[in-house]
Amino acid sequence: MLVSFEQVYKSFNGVYLLENISFTLEEKDRVGIIGPNGAGKTTLLRLLQGKIDPDKGEIRKAKNITVGVLDQIQPADPNNSISDEMMLAFAPLLAQQKEMLALEHSLSSLDPDSKEAEDALAHYAMLQSDFETHDGHLMEVNMAKVLNGLGFSKERWQDPVSALSGGEKTRLALARLLLQAPDLLILDEPTNHLDFDTLHWLEGFLADYRGAVLAVSHDRFFLDAVVNRIFEVENRRLTAYKGNYTSYLGLRQAAYERQEKEYKAQQQKIAELTDFVARNMVRASTSALAKSRQKELDRMERIEKPVPPAKAANFSFEPRIQSGKEVLEISDLGICVGEEKRRLFSGFNLSLRLHDRVAIIGPNGVGKTSLFRVLMGLLSPAEGKLRWGVNVYKSYFEQEGKNLNPENTVMEEFWQHDPRLSPFEVRSALGRVRISGEAVEKRVSMLSGGEKARLEFAIMHQERGNLLLLDEPTNHLDLPTKESLEEALQEFDGTVLLISHDRYFLRKIPNKIVELRENGYRIYPGNYDDYLEAKRREAELLPASVVSQPQKQSAPKQAQRNSKEMRVKTAKWRAEKLQLEEELAYLEQEEQTLRAEIEDPEIYKDYLEMGTRCTRLDQIAAESEEKMCRLVEIEALLEEAAGQN
Repeated sequence: MLVSFEQVYKSFNGVYLLENISFTLEEKDRVGIIGPNGAGKTTLLRLLQGKIDPDKGEIRKAKNITVGVLDQIQPADPNNSISDEMMLAFAPLLAQQKEMLALEHSLSSLDPDSKEAEDALAHYAMLQSDFETHDGHLMEVNMAKVLNGLGFSKERWQDPVSALSGGEKTRLALARLLLQAPDLLILDEPTNHLDFDTLHWLEGFLADYRGAVLAVSHDRFFLDAVVNRIFEVENRRLTAYKGNYTSYLGLRQAAYERQEKEYKAQQQKIAELTDFVARNMVRASTSALAKSRQKELDRMERIEKPVPPAKAANFSFEPRIQSGKEVLEISDLGICVGEEKRRLFSGFNLSLRLHDRVAIIGPNGVGKTSLFRVLMGLLSPAEGKLRWGVNVYKSYFEQEGKNLNPENTVMEEFWQHDPRLSPFEVRSALGRVRISGEAVEKRVSMLSGGEKARLEFAIMHQERGNLLLLDEPTNHLDLPTKESLEEALQEFDGTVLLISHDRYFLRKIPNKIVELRENGYRIYPGNYDDYLEAKRREAELLPASVVSQPQKQSAPKQAQRNSKEMRVKTAKWRAEKLQLEEELAYLEQEEQTLRAEIEDPEIYKDYLEMGTRCTRLDQIAAESEEKMCRLVEIEALLEEAAGQN
């Protein structure tokens, strides 16, 4: 046991924020903390760190436990190099190493048979054992592993900290914390400022981390990849669930439905007993029986009425008119920015058709947002052409809300986009995105990131565009709101072009991913899982210099048509297609069986059995989606091969 909370309560200004919180953290635990903003997640972390004390209850910690928190790392010295800053993480080991060297020197001058030499040897052995346990001989190796993983190549290790950007300084602080290797690692939104490669590395590192990890995160992909428990903080309570985020979704729904069913059954029984007592207590012949029923009522342990999951914003996007099939054709586009006309990219080509869901990904600074500014007419391209289709109406989500007037109130800002609406209609529209009451009179400058995002989505709903341009739309949204946005986009009868680093979102929405790099771009059909698979195949089959280049036909089609290699590939694709169809049929049958079992009253009452089946249903859904995507890909390959013959 590292930490335990036993019936902990914490209030502010006489109002309880957390009530009756109990849990235990063990070594190697990987816990994700989720919950709406203001639910008490930050307060929970402060209690864990000992920054505040509970009003009631007890918090116990293991003896000599080390706790590492990103925001507790001392700010980096701007005069230090990157490697100097990282070596500070090894301060205890370096002190031990220095003491061991001093002991080696002093032992050479001591009588080997003396008590002083015996004590010195014993102390040296203790220091050496602790030094080896904490990988003291691997300090530079571990530093290289972490710095490289977090995007600091060896060529940069002597760069001064003062030359780093804000995001790089955050990554450097994270690197130092990981090298300190505390028993309990507390991370608040650890995936901010990280690109895809760095995210994959961090997830792998945390999976093998020797201590426990506690992370507050809205990154569902991270929560699926790393954690083995979910702590949901909501309505002043903490509820623990086994498994990752996907498992939690099924278990939470099953637990809510079970408690609701048990609550309704008990309420019915209470009503029947109460009615029986009222009718029979005054009659001598039945008063004894009525008293017995009253005792049963008094002894009954009441089931709390389940609180439904917090309501998310109600997003919807309805185009005023459908566009033509050809929405946008981008030809040989080049963009330059700044007074010095720094070139971001050139030779960019993209076709956007009706109902496409296209995601633009790539590192910061490569030109993704600038591309959107060109599409919105806010920036002129250096070269190239844009050819818009007929009846295309654009609606733009700007990631930091810079297109909103900070001096307006929320109502004034909304009214600017549709002055015809009555105050009641404006309040109703804002209420659907959870902006209500006094919040509608707040100035835009006073809104949180999440409130600005919801206001932008309310305005987009009113604009009724048929082409949605979304620049990092999930950045400031809580988990239920992200899911509501995904549902709205999946139902949207128009076209979507988006920029996002949210991998779970990229798994749900796009049917095409464009990877924009400094040295070119690539277009990948499918969602994020398809993109990862394509990248894996590229790494296995192609030289690194080819992987990052724009797509080109590398060999004449005529040479491929009659090649033996193509015939072999076609045979393999057909075999794989048959196997996938069989596997999908089996998964469908297994799903039907599980759903029938879940309706069995005996299983319905068993929390563990329900949890097992719900988890398997989630797994089946993920497996089916993956296999279906691969099946579609193979059918396209077979169709292309057939067209070449």
